[in-house]
Amino acid sequence: MVAPRLTLDRLFNDTDAPVQPGSSNSDAVNPTRRAFLAGGCLCLACSFAGPVLADAPMAKSRAPGFYRLTVGDFEVTALSDGTNMLPATKLLRGDPARIEDALKRDYLGDVVETSHNSFLVNTGAKLVLIDAGAGSLLG
Repeated sequence: MVAPRLTLDRLFNDTDAPVQPGSSNSDAVNPTRRAFLAGGCLCLACSFAGPVLADAPMAKSRAPGFYRLTVGDFEVTALSDGTNMLPATKLLRGDPARIEDALKRDYLGDVVETSHNSFLVNTGAKLVLIDAGAGSLLG
């Protein structure tokens, strides 16, 4: 396999002779017209990548890690980021004793499993990622 530096030196020097690492070649700083045009074409192609990728078609498929639904003209995808076991007294506001009594009445412990989700909104023209976060709850 050719080292990346050797390939770049060949591109900018436009010679068939291999350039060895550490050797001095005064032409290495002066790119050829072909290399300059190739770099310009690459920059031009990359400038169109952002808007093209943002225009996403509506997808109707489902999988275990996400759930899609339509809200008006928008497609909203709920993205599952997993679950976490947290104390119910941290999740709910109110008197901790009343919270524990309510959980015991329904045969539940103080620690409950919670889901972490983010939402991806597809407007048809833009993709918007919404993640409210958990603040100081998760550290």
